[in-house]
Amino acid sequence: MLFTDDAVTRLFGFPRWLSDERRYELMADYQSRMWKATGVDEPAQAMSRWGDVFAYRFDWDEQPRVLFADFDPEGG
Repeated sequence: MLFTDDAVTRLFGFPRWLSDERRYELMADYQSRMWKATGVDEPAQAMSRWGDVFAYRFDWDEQPRVLFADFDPEGG
């Protein structure tokens, strides 16, 4: 999203800061939910026909810095 979303201000083509944090958060949430539905939930449901299936989620505490730009809204 950093290189394609309009909620990010870019300088010389590189993402520098969020220009619309609310829009960025909404789009990130939507894309995350869609990825989970199509990349985790649907395959797990299909595989569950043959037995128990478990899906795990691994998180990290902070967003990485990209080219000296900080996109962690909590200041990680």
